[in-house]
Parts: sequence; structure tokens; C-alpha cells
Amino acid sequence: MNHNGRARLILQKRITLKTQITILTNTIDNDRLDNVNVKLRFERISDHFKNYEELHDELMILEPNGDHLEEMLEVQDRFYSLASKVDAILKQINSSTPNHSGNSNYIETSQNERVKRIKLPIAQLPKFSGEIESWLSYKNTFITMIDLREDITDLQKFLYLKDSLKGEALNKINIYDTSDASYKLAWNLLIETYEKRRIIIAKHLDAILDMPAQERNGNLELTQIVDNMKQHVNMLAALDICIDEIILIRILERSLPLNIRSRWEESLKFDEIPSLKQLYDFVAGTAFRIATIEKEKLRKRASNSCEQRHHSKIRKPNIDARIMLSTTQEEKCSICQEEKHVIFRCPVYNKMNVNQRWDNIRRLRLCQNCLRAHSNDCRSIKCRSCNRFHHTSLHRNRIREEPRHSLQASLNQNTSTEGGTQGGAG
Repeated sequence: MNHNGRARLILQKRITLKTQITILTNTIDNDRLDNVNVKLRFERISDHFKNYEELHDELMILEPNGDHLEEMLEVQDRFYSLASKVDAILKQINSSTPNHSGNSNYIETSQNERVKRIKLPIAQLPKFSGEIESWLSYKNTFITMIDLREDITDLQKFLYLKDSLKGEALNKINIYDTSDASYKLAWNLLIETYEKRRIIIAKHLDAILDMPAQERNGNLELTQIVDNMKQHVNMLAALDICIDEIILIRILERSLPLNIRSRWEESLKFDEIPSLKQLYDFVAGTAFRIATIEKEKLRKRASNSCEQRHHSKIRKPNIDARIMLSTTQEEKCSICQEEKHVIFRCPVYNKMNVNQRWDNIRRLRLCQNCLRAHSNDCRSIKCRSCNRFHHTSLHRNRIREEPRHSLQASLNQNTSTEGGTQGGAG
């Protein structure tokens, strides 16, 4: 995907995130959802927000002159405002839940001492859309986080399950209604559909063998290479499949950009056989250094952009002052010779057609771009219709502004041609 396509993708993610924040905020304000539904929806929005924050730096590099920093600050404000509302709702749930110890914020130690409970952050559920190579990772995480829990009902587990699915996988279980009994039926259907060991192994092996060679040596690209390799190797290890490190090293080497691969070769001796961890560490260190340089470049671009905007804001009043000064000191209009106004505001001038306006400007020896008399170069803006060096009021529209005598001559010529043709036929 090229830079423009990547930037459009990130901008679309930002629009989606802002829309979901607005919808959930309005829903909470109107009290149209139960507390469990609010919690599930906010967890999904949190995923999108975290992803957008990670992509923001990349967007700033792709489009350094955009107003993306202001947009980022606005999205953050809206997200944290929503988070405050959701947090208040969750606190109400916790306060209304019965607790055998009398206070859920404290636990009793073996010495009968009360120790304050530390509130840990809630881990986000994984997302699964039907890619068979992602099934094992999703399955193991979901079982640990949701399926093995005894403090929630099967109905709540079913809601968590639906919220963690999308695309093809979500369509699979849409045949079940929302109830306690539907959870085990839906979960077993997913296992029957995606628990294909041989196919899963083949998918991960193909992904390793088909790792593409990267051309751009950016921080994100290098990090993605190592992350993809680790993911597939770990999934194969979970299936008791081990691949020789030498093969993995060679595949990973061939995926590196040429200049990064050259640095890697220079760091090795000819008779040295490196380990896979050694290559991982080299790529991670190189990616970190590149990220540091990219952030410094981004900071300088942002600083230069702010300076340019600051200078432009300072210059604008001077330009406006010159325009106001030239307007207030304007003598009588050269066209009507009656009032003190600039030519393009003259009622007599505005009633003329374009040809007549051009004739008068040439006759009065005025600048065709600003309609004033001056000896130095004209710095006024050009025609807003065609961006050529003349005033917008002098822009020729070939269809509407064509002189009448030209149209009449064309009609006369057509008439004479038709008459000659008819005479010849007679």
C-alpha cells in the first residue's frame, strides 16, 4: 500500500473511532443500554483508540503538514470524557454488588489485617474474524479470560463471545439467540469449524515461507517482520512443530531491506553462525534507532510548520493594512469619475462585458491583475477562475462572453454555405 493509501486508511480509522465514541456517549446520556452492554462497547472502543494512538505517529510522518495533532488532541479529550462516564457506571455496579467481607476494596490477611485491594487494569479481549491461522491464539486467550471464569453467567459469556467476533466468525453464531444455552452451542460450533490442526500448521508454514522482502527500512516495517516471524513460530511450537533455526534465520535475512541486511552481514564473521535471538536483537535495535531518528525529524517538521504558521499570522495584518490603506487613499474611480472606490466595485464597470472591461483597462494603462496604477511588480492574487495573471473580473468565459459580432459572422457563414449547397443541388 502506498503512502496516500496508508494515510487514508488511518484517517478512516480515526473517523470510525470518533463516530463510535459519539454514539456510545449519546446512548449513555439517554440511558438506553444496560451496564454490561456499555462495558462491552467501551472495551471495543478502547481497542480502536489504542490502535489509533499507535498509528498517529505514522500519520504525522506521512502527512507532516496536516492538522493531525489537533485532531489527535480532540479525539483524546472525547475518549477520556467517555471513559469517565463509563468508569462512573462501573463503580455503581461494584458498589451495588454484595461482598461477603463487607468491603470489596479490602482483603483479609492471615494475621486478620485489612489490606487495600489494588485495582488492576482490565485486559482487552482478542478479536477473531475467521482467519484459521489466528484461531489457536484467540481460542487460548478467550478460554483463559472468559470461558474458565465462574463469576459470570453463560449469558454474559455469550455476549463477550459475540463482542470478540467479527466478519465470517460472527456470522457463524448469529443463528443463536441471546440466552444461557446459546453459549456452549456457539463455542462448540466455532471449535468444529476452525479446529483443523493440519490446515493450521500449513497456514503458519506458508506464512513463514512466503514472507515478502521489505523495501522500506522504516521502524514499523522492521518491527512487523520480527513480530510476524515470532507469532508463526510460537503458534507452531504450541502445535509441537519445531523448525530448524538456520532455516528461520535465512528466511528472515531475505526479508530485510537491502541496506539493513548489509549492516547485519557486516556485524558477522564469515565462519560465525548466528542464533535466531541474535538476529531478533539486531533488528529490534536497528528499528529503535530508526524510530528515534524519525521522531526527531517529525519534531523538527512540526516545529518548522508552527513557525511558518506563526509568521503567516504576523504577516496577514500587514497585508490587510496595505489593502485598507490603498482603499482609503483611492482617488475618484477612473471609470465613472464620480465616487471614490476601487474599479472592481464600480457599478459602471460591472455592467460592462469582458471585452469592454479589457478595453478600458488598457486605455487607462492600469495593471490587468489588480486594476491599479503602479510601477513595481504586482503581488496581488491572480484570477480565481484560471489562476492566470489578470483580475477575476477580466476572466473570459468562451461560451458566455463571446462577442456578438463573432456569433453573427458564424451564423452568416453557415447561412451562405447552406444556400450555396442548395443552389448547387438545384
